[in-house]
Amino acid sequence: AYKNLIIEGDNFDALRLLRSTHANRVDVIYIDPPYNKGKKDWVYNDSFVRETDRYRHSMWLEYMYQRLTLARDLLSPTGSIF
Repeated sequence: AYKNLIIEGDNFDALRLLRSTHANRVDVIYIDPPYNKGKKDWVYNDSFVRETDRYRHSMWLEYMYQRLTLARDLLSPTGSIF
């Protein structure tokens, strides 16, 4: 059996699904979230919220909070998130 697993895809969906099978068992999680810089030459859409949105910072923080909460549930006692 393989000990390592790499998942490429939407991190929210992946973390949510892994929680049912890997809770408290993951040693390292690497998540590359959008930084909401609005750059058009990035590989993925980096405009999570509109620049003119009054609550853009709160929306981005909520976006990250949801993912980090799921990631925390997956981590082993000595695990790390990057």
